[in-house]
Amino acid sequence: MSEPVEGGAQAPDAEFPGTPQVDVAALGEQLMGHWASVRRHARELVARPELRRIEGLSMQEHRARVLKQLHILVKEGAVHRAFPKELGGGSDHG
Repeated sequence: MSEPVEGGAQAPDAEFPGTPQVDVAALGEQLMGHWASVRRHARELVARPELRRIEGLSMQEHRARVLKQLHILVKEGAVHRAFPKELGGGSDHG
């Protein structure tokens, strides 16, 4: 059986010589596509505890929390990215 090596790839399998190997890190980078940096930034944002939902809040508490979350998204530049530049956006629909 093959054993993991640095970077998540598999060492060649002694039982099956010539088995194709996958560079997991490189494949992951390719799968991120053209907007890789935007995806990374979005993933960092959604990982923040203050942007996660809290079950059991009253409607009033939930609305106040969502308003605070929207302020965070505006501050981080996540809201206007797709708007046209003439409206203050980035014209980036990615």
